[in-house]
Amino acid sequence: MINKKGKIEMEKSIFVLWPLLFVLVYIGGIVLLVIALIMFIRLAKRGIVALDIYINEKRGGRQG
Repeated sequence: MINKKGKIEMEKSIFVLWPLLFVLVYIGGIVLLVIALIMFIRLAKRGIVALDIYINEKRGGRQG
């Protein structure tokens, strides 16, 4: 929109904020995805250790 002085102004509207909102939601989703991946990897490592302990107990042997 062009004002009386001939300068171009952006209309102040809720639609101007939509792209910013979408970018923030997108970045938040990526952050949550990375956190979930890290937590899953930690859980998998603990599960492997627990499975090793269980197998060693069932075999009757001791290892480290």
